[in-house]
Amino acid sequence: MKPSHQVEALIVEIRDRQRHSETPVAESVDLTIGRQKLRFTVSSFSLRDERAGDDPLVIVLMDRLAAHPPLDEKFSTMSLTKREREIALLVIEGHAYRSISEKLGIAEQTVRDHMRSIFAKADVHNRASLMALILDF
Repeated sequence: MKPSHQVEALIVEIRDRQRHSETPVAESVDLTIGRQKLRFTVSSFSLRDERAGDDPLVIVLMDRLAAHPPLDEKFSTMSLTKREREIALLVIEGHAYRSISEKLGIAEQTVRDHMRSIFAKADVHNRASLMALILDF
């Protein structure tokens, strides 16, 4: 079963269990997608509000299980500086250069300069290739 189908099935199960319970219901499932280990936690509770209808409110949270130890090994083999590691992690999380510059309090051009250095050290030419290399896709 695909990971997305597993999460959808858990949502349906939690929603159904909540319909028969006065207390909040929650359950987690750990999945591996690519090389990422993720935990999806599905929580539900009834609002008991006429405007909400009969369906309970369902919240899905996703957490990475393995922080960054495998990434630290990758970064070490590429000889990335501490700042380059920070930027590479933000790129992996999907941040744009502007977002990275705002988050780190540096100029967008500085982010671009760091990315050029990261690309050279990793022997790649774009963000997609960098992510594929780091995440082992």
